[in-house]
Amino acid sequence: MPPIVNFRTARENCPECGKKLKVQKTDTKIIYSLHIGKVIAHQTFLHCDSCTCSDVYFSEELNNLVPKHCNFSYDVLVYVG
Repeated sequence: MPPIVNFRTARENCPECGKKLKVQKTDTKIIYSLHIGKVIAHQTFLHCDSCTCSDVYFSEELNNLVPKHCNFSYDVLVYVG
């Protein structure tokens, strides 16, 4: 069984109204990396339900590791490409 790594945004408050962000949804996906191997990424998406902004905040760390809608990390893409 591959390890499960939790990813969450570092932002805790809404930049517009300052209220605490709430969990909108969670998602898991399997990531393949040359350095780490196979990992299950558990990502938590946050949003503000107090103001009119419709922004959803996601993990910057996961986006630096893996492109959106992709299961292979940047190091695999560079190695193959």
